[in-house]
Amino acid sequence: MQAIVKLAEGYDLRTVDLPRLQHPHDVVIRVAYAGICRTDVAVAEGRIATRTPLILGHEFSGVVDQVGSAVTRLAPGDRVTAMPVHDCGACLGCREKLDTCEFPSMLGVEHDGAFAESVRVPERLVYEIPDHLDLQTAAYTEPVAACLAVAKAAVSPGQRGAVVGSNRIAELTRRVLHGVGYSSIEMIDPVAIRDCETSSLDFVVETSVDTDLFRELVRVVRPRGRIVLKSRTPERVGIYLPELLRKELSLEAVNYGSFQESVDLLAEGSLAVRDLFGACYPLALFRSAFESERGAESKKIFLRPDTDCGD
Repeated sequence: MQAIVKLAEGYDLRTVDLPRLQHPHDVVIRVAYAGICRTDVAVAEGRIATRTPLILGHEFSGVVDQVGSAVTRLAPGDRVTAMPVHDCGACLGCREKLDTCEFPSMLGVEHDGAFAESVRVPERLVYEIPDHLDLQTAAYTEPVAACLAVAKAAVSPGQRGAVVGSNRIAELTRRVLHGVGYSSIEMIDPVAIRDCETSSLDFVVETSVDTDLFRELVRVVRPRGRIVLKSRTPERVGIYLPELLRKELSLEAVNYGSFQESVDLLAEGSLAVRDLFGACYPLALFRSAFESERGAESKKIFLRPDTDCGD
């Protein structure tokens, strides 16, 4: 099959073996759509270390092709998406079912991913999608789940909060929070935040942060307020502790919300996302696709294994 592979030097489209069932609970899925995000670009460019060779990609939808002998929920032909993060099953978070794994691994980072014709995933990570939900929208489940994680933070709809960012993930976060009850949450551009009044917000949600912006977040949050850390920037961010201590601020990191709830939000149709979608590229045009993703991040770029990028 064709796949986009991270190599010791760079990344390229290569012909590789089709994934095979290795364990009784394995599921092999034919990929319909795969979304590109900044994590994929960081892995491709070597800013996130991985083994090589490795198939990239972690946001996708598709159709079940093969199931292992112990798989009970799924059958060939089922339309699905998948949570890309594999829990280790052995750490304290896993043992106590805290929904937080200390040593996770991820498709496209530690495991061969979905920028390919097919991908292998454990059954426990696979979620069926209803027939009326189109496959391209279903491939957007992972970003929705990442945004839904903010609702797990110790903030409430009655507080004055803001999502800080100007990219599609900031807008998606605002929409997801609006959909679960945060009707008054606003969105602030990282440049415009410099004009915000000091200590004017109960909480902020960052969606892409660097050292300078982090200091602005500290400034605009009220004493004993909260900064919700959502982005997965691979670069180090400096934190000046005296500023945090003076205000006694709380930092709360969030990872993922419920994948099933995210599928349901998309299936209900109340969460508008199609206007956040950009171009769809066949695998052969992956370099153009990656270049588009490196731009303003205003639209989600998709890959599709076949040459027809229509529904």
